[in-house]
Amino acid sequence: MKNKIKYVPSAIGLVLSIWLFIFALSPSESPQIFALSYFRLSIVIMIALVILYLSVSFWFVRLILINNLAAITVISATAVLELGLRSMPSMLPATLVPYLPHEVRMQITKDRGLMNEEMLKGDGLLYSLKPNLIFSIKPWVKIDSLGYRNAIEIRDVVDVVFLGDSVVFAEGVKKDFATRFRDRGLTAFNLALAGYGAYQYRDAYKKFVIETGLLHRYLIVVVTGDNDFKNSLSYARALENGGDYRVYLKKHVNTLFGDIKASNFPWIVSILINKMPDFKNLITGRRYSTVPETIRLPYGNFPVPHNLFTLDAVKESDLTWLHFKKAMDEILNMARDRGVKTLVAYHPPPRIVYAPLFDGYKEFKKKLEKNHLKLMVMLASFFNRPDVRFKDLTAFQQAAAARENICSSPMTVHLNSRGIELISGVLFEELQQMN
Repeated sequence: MKNKIKYVPSAIGLVLSIWLFIFALSPSESPQIFALSYFRLSIVIMIALVILYLSVSFWFVRLILINNLAAITVISATAVLELGLRSMPSMLPATLVPYLPHEVRMQITKDRGLMNEEMLKGDGLLYSLKPNLIFSIKPWVKIDSLGYRNAIEIRDVVDVVFLGDSVVFAEGVKKDFATRFRDRGLTAFNLALAGYGAYQYRDAYKKFVIETGLLHRYLIVVVTGDNDFKNSLSYARALENGGDYRVYLKKHVNTLFGDIKASNFPWIVSILINKMPDFKNLITGRRYSTVPETIRLPYGNFPVPHNLFTLDAVKESDLTWLHFKKAMDEILNMARDRGVKTLVAYHPPPRIVYAPLFDGYKEFKKKLEKNHLKLMVMLASFFNRPDVRFKDLTAFQQAAAARENICSSPMTVHLNSRGIELISGVLFEELQQMN
Protein backbone atom coordinates (compact mmCIF):
# COMPACT_ATOMS: atom_id res chain seq x y z
CA MET A 1 0.00 0.00 0.00
CA LYS A 2 2.82 2.37 0.92
CA ASN A 3 4.47 1.75 -2.45
CA LYS A 4 1.27 2.81 -4.21
CA ILE A 5 0.80 5.96 -2.12
CA LYS A 6 4.11 7.42 -3.25
CA TYR A 7 2.78 7.52 -6.81
CA VAL A 8 -0.31 9.58 -5.89
CA PRO A 9 1.25 13.10 -6.27
CA SER A 10 2.65 12.18 -9.68
CA ALA A 11 -0.68 10.69 -10.77
CA ILE A 12 -2.57 13.81 -9.67
CA GLY A 13 -0.02 15.98 -11.47
CA LEU A 14 -0.41 13.92 -14.64
CA VAL A 15 -4.21 14.16 -14.60
CA LEU A 16 -4.05 17.93 -14.03
CA SER A 17 -1.49 18.35 -16.80
CA ILE A 18 -3.64 16.44 -19.28
CA TRP A 19 -6.62 18.57 -18.31
CA LEU A 20 -4.58 21.76 -18.77
CA PHE A 21 -3.39 20.49 -22.15
CA ILE A 22 -7.00 20.01 -23.31
CA PHE A 23 -7.93 23.35 -21.74
CA ALA A 24 -5.15 25.14 -23.66
CA LEU A 25 -6.23 23.56 -26.96
CA SER A 26 -9.92 24.39 -26.53
CA PRO A 27 -11.29 26.92 -29.07
CA SER A 28 -11.22 30.61 -28.28
CA GLU A 29 -14.51 32.36 -27.61
CA SER A 30 -13.62 34.83 -30.35
CA PRO A 31 -13.65 33.47 -33.93
CA GLN A 32 -11.26 36.23 -34.98
CA ILE A 33 -8.44 34.70 -32.92
CA PHE A 34 -6.23 32.10 -34.55
CA ALA A 35 -6.19 28.64 -33.00
CA LEU A 36 -2.53 28.83 -32.03
CA SER A 37 -0.53 32.00 -31.51
CA TYR A 38 3.17 31.75 -30.72
CA PHE A 39 2.43 32.40 -27.06
CA ARG A 40 -0.32 29.80 -26.96
CA LEU A 41 1.80 27.26 -28.85
CA SER A 42 4.64 27.69 -26.36
CA ILE A 43 2.20 27.05 -23.48
CA VAL A 44 0.90 23.89 -25.18
CA ILE A 45 4.46 22.61 -25.78
CA MET A 46 5.45 23.26 -22.17
CA ILE A 47 2.42 21.38 -20.85
CA ALA A 48 3.12 18.51 -23.28
CA LEU A 49 6.68 18.24 -21.96
CA VAL A 50 5.37 18.12 -18.38
CA ILE A 51 2.98 15.31 -19.36
CA LEU A 52 5.83 13.43 -20.98
CA TYR A 53 8.05 13.87 -17.92
CA LEU A 54 5.36 12.76 -15.46
CA SER A 55 4.55 9.72 -17.61
CA VAL A 56 8.21 8.67 -17.72
CA SER A 57 8.73 9.35 -14.01
CA PHE A 58 6.56 6.34 -13.06
CA TRP A 59 9.40 4.11 -14.24
CA PHE A 60 12.05 5.75 -12.05
CA VAL A 61 11.90 5.81 -8.24
CA ARG A 62 14.22 8.80 -8.00
CA LEU A 63 11.96 10.91 -10.22
CA ILE A 64 8.95 9.89 -8.10
CA LEU A 65 10.78 11.11 -4.99
CA ILE A 66 11.56 14.42 -6.73
CA ASN A 67 7.89 14.78 -7.65
CA ASN A 68 6.83 14.11 -4.06
CA LEU A 69 9.29 16.72 -2.81
CA ALA A 70 7.93 19.23 -5.32
CA ALA A 71 4.35 18.46 -4.21
CA ILE A 72 5.26 18.97 -0.54
CA THR A 73 6.94 22.29 -1.44
CA VAL A 74 3.87 23.52 -3.36
CA ILE A 75 1.47 22.48 -0.60
CA SER A 76 3.65 24.11 2.07
CA ALA A 77 3.97 27.35 0.09
CA THR A 78 0.21 27.42 -0.50
CA ALA A 79 -0.44 26.88 3.20
CA VAL A 80 1.92 29.73 4.13
CA LEU A 81 0.25 32.04 1.59
CA GLU A 82 -3.20 31.03 2.85
CA LEU A 83 -2.16 31.77 6.43
CA GLY A 84 -0.65 35.10 5.40
CA LEU A 85 -3.80 36.24 3.58
CA ARG A 86 -6.06 35.21 6.44
CA SER A 87 -3.82 37.03 8.94
CA MET A 88 -3.59 40.18 6.81
CA PRO A 89 -6.57 40.28 4.39
CA SER A 90 -5.65 43.87 3.51
CA MET A 91 -2.84 42.39 1.39
CA LEU A 92 -5.37 40.82 -0.99
CA PRO A 93 -5.80 42.93 -4.17
CA ALA A 94 -9.33 44.24 -4.73
CA THR A 95 -9.44 42.46 -8.11
CA LEU A 96 -9.25 39.07 -6.35
CA VAL A 97 -11.86 39.73 -3.66
CA PRO A 98 -14.84 38.69 -5.89
CA TYR A 99 -13.33 35.20 -6.23
CA LEU A 100 -13.46 34.47 -2.49
CA PRO A 101 -16.16 32.39 -0.77
CA HIS A 102 -19.32 34.33 0.07
CA GLU A 103 -18.88 34.90 3.80
CA VAL A 104 -15.30 36.11 3.48
CA ARG A 105 -16.11 38.25 0.47
CA MET A 106 -18.93 40.01 2.32
CA GLN A 107 -16.72 40.84 5.31
CA ILE A 108 -13.75 42.10 3.27
CA THR A 109 -15.88 44.29 0.99
CA LYS A 110 -17.64 45.72 4.03
CA ASP A 111 -14.33 46.48 5.74
CA ARG A 112 -13.05 48.20 2.59
CA GLY A 113 -16.21 50.20 2.00
CA LEU A 114 -16.95 48.38 -1.27
CA MET A 115 -20.35 47.39 -2.61
CA ASN A 116 -21.47 43.78 -2.35
CA GLU A 117 -24.67 41.84 -3.01
CA GLU A 118 -25.88 42.12 0.60
CA MET A 119 -26.12 45.89 0.09
CA LEU A 120 -28.47 45.46 -2.86
CA LYS A 121 -32.18 45.08 -3.35
CA GLY A 122 -33.84 44.36 -6.66
CA ASP A 123 -36.86 43.60 -8.75
CA GLY A 124 -36.15 41.38 -11.74
CA LEU A 125 -32.99 42.60 -13.45
CA LEU A 126 -33.16 46.11 -12.01
CA TYR A 127 -31.34 46.55 -8.72
CA SER A 128 -30.28 49.38 -6.43
CA LEU A 129 -28.66 49.83 -3.07
CA LYS A 130 -30.71 49.41 0.09
CA PRO A 131 -32.48 52.64 1.09
CA ASN A 132 -30.40 55.17 3.06
CA LEU A 133 -27.41 52.81 3.11
CA ILE A 134 -24.36 54.20 4.90
CA PHE A 135 -20.80 53.76 3.58
CA SER A 136 -18.85 54.04 6.82
CA ILE A 137 -15.47 54.43 5.09
CA LYS A 138 -16.89 56.80 2.44
CA PRO A 139 -19.33 59.04 4.37
CA TRP A 140 -19.59 61.44 1.43
CA VAL A 141 -21.62 58.84 -0.50
CA LYS A 142 -25.20 59.63 0.50
CA ILE A 143 -27.79 57.04 -0.54
CA ASP A 144 -31.40 58.21 -0.85
CA SER A 145 -34.63 56.35 -0.06
CA LEU A 146 -34.64 54.78 -3.54
CA GLY A 147 -31.14 53.34 -3.20
CA TYR A 148 -29.21 55.79 -5.41
CA ARG A 149 -26.50 58.34 -4.72
CA ASN A 150 -28.33 61.59 -4.05
CA ALA A 151 -27.54 63.91 -1.15
CA ILE A 152 -31.10 65.27 -1.27
CA GLU A 153 -34.43 63.59 -1.99
CA ILE A 154 -35.91 64.35 -5.40
CA ARG A 155 -39.68 64.77 -5.36
CA ASP A 156 -41.67 66.37 -8.17
CA VAL A 157 -39.35 68.41 -10.40
CA VAL A 158 -35.68 68.25 -11.34
CA ASP A 159 -33.57 69.88 -14.03
CA VAL A 160 -31.32 66.94 -14.99
CA VAL A 161 -31.55 63.15 -14.70
CA PHE A 162 -28.27 61.21 -14.94
CA LEU A 163 -28.09 57.61 -16.18
CA GLY A 164 -24.86 55.62 -16.06
CA ASP A 165 -22.80 52.96 -14.33
CA SER A 166 -20.05 53.10 -11.68
CA VAL A 167 -18.31 55.95 -13.53
CA VAL A 168 -21.33 58.19 -12.85
CA PHE A 169 -22.00 56.72 -9.39
CA ALA A 170 -18.40 57.75 -8.60
CA GLU A 171 -18.12 56.39 -5.07
CA GLY A 172 -14.44 57.31 -4.89
CA VAL A 173 -15.03 61.08 -5.10
CA LYS A 174 -16.81 63.47 -2.77
CA LYS A 175 -18.61 65.32 -5.58
CA ASP A 176 -20.19 63.26 -8.36
CA PHE A 177 -21.61 64.69 -11.60
CA ALA A 178 -25.00 65.44 -10.02
CA THR A 179 -23.39 67.35 -7.15
CA ARG A 180 -21.25 69.35 -9.59
CA PHE A 181 -24.39 70.31 -11.50
CA ARG A 182 -26.11 71.38 -8.28
CA ASP A 183 -23.11 73.61 -7.58
CA ARG A 184 -23.76 75.25 -10.97
CA GLY A 185 -27.38 75.94 -10.12
CA LEU A 186 -29.14 72.97 -11.72
CA THR A 187 -30.94 70.35 -9.66
CA ALA A 188 -29.89 66.83 -10.61
CA PHE A 189 -31.04 63.25 -9.98
CA ASN A 190 -28.41 60.49 -10.16
CA LEU A 191 -29.79 57.07 -11.17
CA ALA A 192 -26.41 55.47 -11.87
CA LEU A 193 -25.05 52.33 -10.23
CA ALA A 194 -22.10 49.99 -10.61
CA GLY A 195 -22.66 47.14 -13.09
CA TYR A 196 -25.48 48.88 -14.94
CA GLY A 197 -25.83 48.60 -18.71
CA ALA A 198 -28.22 50.24 -21.17
CA TYR A 199 -31.15 48.03 -20.16
CA GLN A 200 -30.80 49.01 -16.49
CA TYR A 201 -30.62 52.65 -17.59
CA ARG A 202 -33.95 52.10 -19.32
CA ASP A 203 -35.50 50.26 -16.37
CA ALA A 204 -34.39 52.85 -13.79
CA TYR A 205 -35.51 55.77 -15.98
CA LYS A 206 -38.89 54.19 -16.59
CA LYS A 207 -39.54 53.17 -12.96
CA PHE A 208 -38.24 56.21 -11.07
CA VAL A 209 -38.84 59.00 -13.58
CA ILE A 210 -41.45 58.15 -16.21
CA GLU A 211 -43.86 56.13 -14.07
CA THR A 212 -43.61 58.55 -11.13
CA GLY A 213 -44.26 61.53 -13.40
CA LEU A 214 -41.04 63.29 -12.35
CA LEU A 215 -40.79 66.47 -14.42
CA HIS A 216 -37.34 67.14 -15.90
CA ARG A 217 -35.82 69.21 -18.69
CA TYR A 218 -32.70 67.21 -19.53
CA LEU A 219 -31.53 63.63 -19.57
CA ILE A 220 -27.80 62.85 -19.58
CA VAL A 221 -26.72 59.31 -20.41
CA VAL A 222 -23.02 58.57 -19.95
CA VAL A 223 -22.12 55.58 -22.13
CA THR A 224 -19.07 53.75 -20.81
CA GLY A 225 -17.23 51.86 -23.53
CA ASP A 226 -16.94 48.88 -23.69
CA ASN A 227 -18.97 48.06 -20.57
CA ASP A 228 -22.37 49.24 -21.73
CA PHE A 229 -22.34 47.06 -24.83
CA LYS A 230 -21.26 43.89 -23.02
CA ASN A 231 -23.59 44.52 -20.08
CA SER A 232 -26.55 44.95 -22.41
CA LEU A 233 -25.97 41.47 -23.83
CA SER A 234 -25.49 40.01 -20.33
CA TYR A 235 -28.86 41.48 -19.33
CA ALA A 236 -30.59 40.02 -22.40
CA ARG A 237 -29.14 36.55 -21.78
CA ALA A 238 -30.06 36.61 -18.09
CA LEU A 239 -33.60 37.67 -19.02
CA GLU A 240 -33.87 34.95 -21.64
CA ASN A 241 -32.90 32.33 -19.05
CA GLY A 242 -35.38 33.64 -16.49
CA GLY A 243 -32.70 35.04 -14.22
CA ASP A 244 -32.80 38.09 -11.97
CA TYR A 245 -30.21 40.71 -11.05
CA ARG A 246 -28.26 38.17 -8.98
CA VAL A 247 -27.80 35.99 -12.05
CA TYR A 248 -26.86 39.06 -14.10
CA LEU A 249 -24.21 40.21 -11.63
CA LYS A 250 -22.65 36.75 -11.47
CA LYS A 251 -22.00 37.00 -15.21
CA HIS A 252 -19.37 39.62 -14.38
CA VAL A 253 -17.33 37.21 -12.26
CA ASN A 254 -17.35 33.46 -12.86
CA THR A 255 -17.41 32.17 -9.30
CA LEU A 256 -17.75 28.44 -8.76
CA PHE A 257 -17.55 28.87 -5.00
CA GLY A 258 -19.32 32.23 -4.83
CA ASP A 259 -22.22 30.87 -2.78
CA ILE A 260 -20.19 28.83 -0.29
CA LYS A 261 -20.88 30.22 3.16
CA ALA A 262 -18.06 28.60 5.15
CA SER A 263 -15.23 31.03 5.86
CA ASN A 264 -12.84 28.11 6.44
CA PHE A 265 -13.00 27.08 2.77
CA PRO A 266 -9.44 27.58 1.34
CA TRP A 267 -9.13 31.07 -0.12
CA ILE A 268 -6.30 30.11 -2.48
CA VAL A 269 -8.26 27.18 -3.90
CA SER A 270 -11.29 29.39 -4.47
CA ILE A 271 -9.23 32.09 -6.20
CA LEU A 272 -7.27 29.69 -8.42
CA ILE A 273 -10.27 27.74 -9.66
CA ASN A 274 -12.47 30.78 -10.11
CA LYS A 275 -9.70 32.49 -12.08
CA MET A 276 -9.57 29.64 -14.59
CA PRO A 277 -11.66 31.54 -17.20
CA ASP A 278 -9.14 34.39 -16.98
CA PHE A 279 -6.25 31.96 -17.40
CA LYS A 280 -7.95 30.62 -20.50
CA ASN A 281 -8.38 34.13 -21.88
CA LEU A 282 -4.69 34.73 -21.25
CA ILE A 283 -3.81 31.63 -23.25
CA THR A 284 -6.42 31.74 -26.01
CA GLY A 285 -7.30 35.44 -26.16
CA ARG A 286 -6.03 38.25 -28.33
CA ARG A 287 -2.70 39.56 -27.06
CA TYR A 288 -0.49 42.35 -28.31
CA SER A 289 3.13 41.23 -28.52
CA THR A 290 5.80 42.87 -26.36
CA VAL A 291 3.36 44.47 -23.94
CA PRO A 292 5.37 46.74 -21.57
CA GLU A 293 5.28 46.34 -17.82
CA THR A 294 5.18 50.09 -17.20
CA ILE A 295 4.25 53.17 -19.18
CA ARG A 296 5.86 56.57 -18.74
CA LEU A 297 3.25 59.32 -18.49
CA PRO A 298 3.90 63.03 -18.05
CA TYR A 299 3.21 62.69 -14.32
CA GLY A 300 5.09 59.46 -13.56
CA ASN A 301 5.68 55.81 -14.44
CA PHE A 302 2.77 53.46 -13.92
CA PRO A 303 2.14 49.69 -14.26
CA VAL A 304 0.19 48.69 -17.36
CA PRO A 305 -3.24 47.11 -16.67
CA HIS A 306 -3.51 43.62 -18.19
CA ASN A 307 -6.37 44.59 -20.51
CA LEU A 308 -4.96 47.87 -21.81
CA PHE A 309 -3.44 46.40 -24.97
CA THR A 310 -6.59 44.85 -26.43
CA LEU A 311 -8.33 45.44 -29.74
CA ASP A 312 -11.94 44.48 -29.04
CA ALA A 313 -14.09 46.12 -31.71
CA VAL A 314 -17.85 46.71 -31.64
CA LYS A 315 -19.45 45.79 -34.97
CA GLU A 316 -22.91 46.57 -36.30
CA SER A 317 -23.76 42.87 -36.46
CA ASP A 318 -22.70 42.19 -32.86
CA LEU A 319 -25.41 41.24 -30.39
CA THR A 320 -23.82 43.65 -27.92
CA TRP A 321 -24.48 46.54 -30.30
CA LEU A 322 -27.99 45.41 -31.25
CA HIS A 323 -29.12 45.11 -27.62
CA PHE A 324 -27.48 48.41 -26.71
CA LYS A 325 -29.41 50.12 -29.51
CA LYS A 326 -32.68 48.51 -28.49
CA ALA A 327 -32.42 49.74 -24.90
CA MET A 328 -31.20 53.20 -25.85
CA ASP A 329 -33.96 53.57 -28.44
CA GLU A 330 -36.57 52.99 -25.74
CA ILE A 331 -34.91 55.53 -23.44
CA LEU A 332 -34.76 58.20 -26.14
CA ASN A 333 -38.37 57.62 -27.15
CA MET A 334 -39.59 57.99 -23.56
CA ALA A 335 -37.65 61.24 -23.20
CA ARG A 336 -38.83 62.58 -26.58
CA ASP A 337 -42.49 61.88 -25.80
CA ARG A 338 -42.17 64.12 -22.73
CA GLY A 339 -40.32 66.94 -24.43
CA VAL A 340 -37.04 66.15 -22.68
CA LYS A 341 -33.73 66.99 -24.35
CA THR A 342 -31.16 64.20 -24.15
CA LEU A 343 -27.37 64.44 -24.06
CA VAL A 344 -25.51 61.18 -24.68
CA ALA A 345 -21.82 61.38 -23.71
CA TYR A 346 -19.34 58.66 -24.64
CA HIS A 347 -16.75 57.94 -21.95
CA PRO A 348 -13.98 56.00 -23.76
CA PRO A 349 -12.09 53.02 -22.30
CA PRO A 350 -8.59 53.69 -20.93
CA ARG A 351 -6.78 52.26 -23.97
CA ILE A 352 -8.40 54.94 -26.15
CA VAL A 353 -7.52 57.75 -23.74
CA TYR A 354 -3.91 56.77 -23.07
CA ALA A 355 -2.75 55.23 -26.37
CA PRO A 356 -1.56 58.59 -27.77
CA LEU A 357 0.77 58.92 -24.78
CA PHE A 358 2.59 55.64 -25.46
CA ASP A 359 5.95 55.68 -27.19
CA GLY A 360 5.91 53.42 -30.25
CA TYR A 361 3.24 50.75 -30.87
CA LYS A 362 2.26 52.37 -34.18
CA GLU A 363 0.47 49.29 -35.49
CA PHE A 364 -1.56 48.91 -32.29
CA LYS A 365 -2.46 52.62 -32.27
CA LYS A 366 -3.52 52.52 -35.90
CA LYS A 367 -5.86 49.56 -35.40
CA LEU A 368 -7.19 51.04 -32.15
CA GLU A 369 -8.00 54.38 -33.77
CA LYS A 370 -9.65 52.65 -36.74
CA ASN A 371 -11.93 50.63 -34.43
CA HIS A 372 -12.74 53.70 -32.36
CA LEU A 373 -13.62 55.89 -35.35
CA LYS A 374 -15.93 53.19 -36.72
CA LEU A 375 -17.74 53.02 -33.39
CA MET A 376 -18.07 56.81 -33.22
CA VAL A 377 -19.63 56.85 -36.69
CA MET A 378 -22.09 54.17 -35.57
CA LEU A 379 -22.99 56.07 -32.39
CA ALA A 380 -23.24 59.47 -34.09
CA SER A 381 -25.52 58.02 -36.76
CA PHE A 382 -27.74 56.25 -34.21
CA PHE A 383 -28.10 59.33 -32.01
CA ASN A 384 -28.70 61.69 -34.93
CA ARG A 385 -32.29 62.61 -34.06
CA PRO A 386 -34.21 65.68 -32.87
CA ASP A 387 -33.58 66.85 -29.29
CA VAL A 388 -30.68 64.42 -28.89
CA ARG A 389 -27.05 65.56 -28.76
CA PHE A 390 -24.11 63.15 -28.92
CA LYS A 391 -20.75 64.09 -27.43
CA ASP A 392 -17.63 61.98 -27.81
CA LEU A 393 -15.44 62.84 -24.80
CA THR A 394 -12.37 61.12 -26.26
CA ALA A 395 -10.44 64.14 -27.54
CA PHE A 396 -11.10 66.11 -24.36
CA GLN A 397 -10.02 63.25 -22.08
CA GLN A 398 -6.91 62.54 -24.16
CA ALA A 399 -5.82 66.17 -23.84
CA ALA A 400 -6.58 66.24 -20.12
CA ALA A 401 -4.78 62.94 -19.46
CA ALA A 402 -1.69 64.31 -21.20
CA ARG A 403 -1.53 67.12 -18.65
CA GLU A 404 -2.64 65.51 -15.39
CA ASN A 405 -4.07 62.38 -13.85
CA ILE A 406 -7.87 62.38 -14.26
CA CYS A 407 -8.53 58.79 -13.16
CA SER A 408 -8.84 57.16 -9.75
CA SER A 409 -5.72 55.25 -10.78
CA PRO A 410 -3.86 56.07 -14.00
CA MET A 411 -5.08 54.10 -17.03
CA THR A 412 -8.29 52.89 -15.36
CA VAL A 413 -11.90 53.65 -16.30
CA HIS A 414 -13.03 55.46 -13.13
CA LEU A 415 -12.49 59.18 -12.80
CA ASN A 416 -10.95 60.97 -9.85
CA SER A 417 -12.25 64.25 -8.43
CA ARG A 418 -10.40 66.29 -11.03
CA GLY A 419 -11.72 64.12 -13.85
CA ILE A 420 -15.31 64.49 -12.64
CA GLU A 421 -14.82 68.25 -12.31
CA LEU A 422 -13.46 68.64 -15.85
CA ILE A 423 -15.98 66.40 -17.59
CA SER A 424 -18.95 67.81 -15.67
CA GLY A 425 -17.90 71.19 -17.06
CA VAL A 426 -18.00 69.80 -20.59
CA LEU A 427 -21.42 68.24 -20.02
CA PHE A 428 -22.75 71.49 -18.57
CA GLU A 429 -21.55 73.44 -21.62
CA GLU A 430 -23.16 70.89 -23.95
CA LEU A 431 -26.51 71.38 -22.20
CA GLN A 432 -26.18 75.13 -22.57
CA GLN A 433 -25.72 74.71 -26.31
CA MET A 434 -28.90 72.59 -26.53
CA ASN A 435 -31.08 75.52 -25.35
